[in-house]
Amino acid sequence: MSSSADFTIGLPGSHSAALPDLVTSALAGDRGAWHNLVERFEPLVKSVIRRFGLTKTDSEDVQQTVWLHLMTHLKQ
Repeated sequence: MSSSADFTIGLPGSHSAALPDLVTSALAGDRGAWHNLVERFEPLVKSVIRRFGLTKTDSEDVQQTVWLHLMTHLKQ
């Protein structure tokens, strides 16, 4: 069994990197790490939002709110 430090998420078309390393880099201001986090989790975020049947505009607003909350609470 691997430790949480070894946890990786690999989605098609993305590079696998340890999630804790990406979070640490994003917190340090690494825009590439933040972009990688968004790229990895955007399909999940969009699929959850889509299930609520919102309009395109409302869906985009919710998605922006999700990323804002993540950025604000990433340290936790």
